Amino acid sequence: MAVETLNNFGVWTSAGSVQRQMKQPVQQFRFSVELIGFGGTTGGQNLTLEAKTCSLPKESFDKVTINGGNSEVHIAGKRHWSDFSITCRDPIDGSVSKEIKAQLSAQSSALTTAVATAATNYKFQTNVIVNDGSGKALFQYQSVGCWVVDADYGSFDYSSSDTKDISLTIQPDNCVFYDSEGKAIDSELASSLLKNVMSTGGLTLP
Repeated sequence: MAVETLNNFGVWTSAGSVQRQMKQPVQQFRFSVELIGFGGTTGGQNLTLEAKTCSLPKESFDKVTINGGNSEVHIAGKRHWSDFSITCRDPIDGSVSKEIKAQLSAQSSALTTAVATAATNYKFQTNVIVNDGSGKALFQYQSVGCWVVDADYGSFDYSSSDTKDISLTIQPDNCVFYDSEGKAIDSELASSLLKNVMSTGGLTLP
């Protein structure tokens, strides 16, 4: 009979007699990145196939200080989403460069210097999908209102055999986390808070 040795490894709880078994971690190479509406309605497919690395936007909040008497308390202010980056290979057929140039031209034409009348004409959606190694999605980070802040086309070097890469810096407006069933994690929280406010006339903290 096999011995369940994995049950002997983990972290002791405060009780001192109970262990919690550690779980399989997310591995960095099990991902795919999809860009929807990038450089046009059919753009972004080549970047998906040639992607090498992709970061995630950092989430932060303004800290609001409320003073009263001899004390002060802190609450969350506006949420901020940082830039994130995608690095991809530059294939010999120029397909990735063409998609990137199409996106940048939608933001501002390098040929005529014309710019888009409205941001909705060039913003796109970025989905970073974490998979289990067999193609099944575990969860997904969906960034909307994205546009390219910076495009770095890399460099050439006679002494190197490395591939030439292209790096993009992207600014999103918002990012939502979805589970394996396609359910937004934020939806239940927003609903419960709203019900609390509507039923009590104010927010009751747990």
